[in-house]
Amino acid sequence: MKKLLIIALINCARLNGQTNLVINPDFEDTLICSSNPSVTKATSWYSPMRYCSPDYFYPTMTGNFGCFAMYPQDWGGGNYVNLWGRQTPNSGVAYIGFGVAGGNELVGGRLSDSLKPGKSYEVSFYTSLGETYYNQGAQGLDLIQFCFMRDSLVNYDFINFWQYLGTLTPTAGNQSGNLLTDTSGWTLVRDTFVASGGERFFVVGNIDTANTMYYNSPTPTFCYYYFDDFDVHCIDCTSDTSEPPVFPVITISPTLTQGEITVSGDFPVGTKLEVYDVLGQLVYYDELQSGNQTQTVFLQLSAGVYTCRVMAEGNVLKTEKVVVGK
Repeated sequence: MKKLLIIALINCARLNGQTNLVINPDFEDTLICSSNPSVTKATSWYSPMRYCSPDYFYPTMTGNFGCFAMYPQDWGGGNYVNLWGRQTPNSGVAYIGFGVAGGNELVGGRLSDSLKPGKSYEVSFYTSLGETYYNQGAQGLDLIQFCFMRDSLVNYDFINFWQYLGTLTPTAGNQSGNLLTDTSGWTLVRDTFVASGGERFFVVGNIDTANTMYYNSPTPTFCYYYFDDFDVHCIDCTSDTSEPPVFPVITISPTLTQGEITVSGDFPVGTKLEVYDVLGQLVYYDELQSGNQTQTVFLQLSAGVYTCRVMAEGNVLKTEKVVVGK
């Protein structure tokens, strides 16, 4: 009954204008990653570390073929029974899991809008400790935290693929000393913070490893947790009656190319070019020089349809479909 009351209060808050900014917060929106329709990934979620592989749990998944960055492992399967234990979703039919101890793994997500400077935000998620790790017993910890930033903290190239960038500082998360040990149900973690402004991406995991406390282990150890139903909403935001921002005119051409495109416009500082494939996966990323100019970009991509997006300060300045021919 208490759990239902908490959910009802959160839903009521959203009705009063406190919109959840997390895209696909419950992992129900999926993309098919191969010809096998049972192999899916969670839309708008990603792995911010090169050797990081968060797991996507869905009733019908069977393997890890073709799902890059967030994919079901071989040990996932029907009825939500996997190597880490057994858990049903907190809501819907899907959830994720990953090893969080010592920064072992992280998971990243996107917000539907950038955070406003000086405004207070509440973050929350549900988590459950996996009861087994190769049958050695459940080992848990206290610090599972959010870190919000203006970019995704990853870069993509064709030699090293995903590269982790930057240093993380926790923004909000579970209270220190509050060990997360429930293996049968879902625990609600909730916290608040004041935004610096412009943050559009976030990662979740055990970020402050130096001050982490462990359950069932005197030293740092591997800990596996399931996650569901993320929420980030503004507490003290009011309706914005100011004039909408005026963005510079940006052009991307040609729309049919062998791989070379030009991007023209008066670019603000920090402008980025992002290219996504038809599955919504980021396949190219580049920083554009600021100022009024034209820049040539060589997309070393296979033939297909791609979406090019120019971003600055969390705002989309231009979106263009580009067809790369053979």
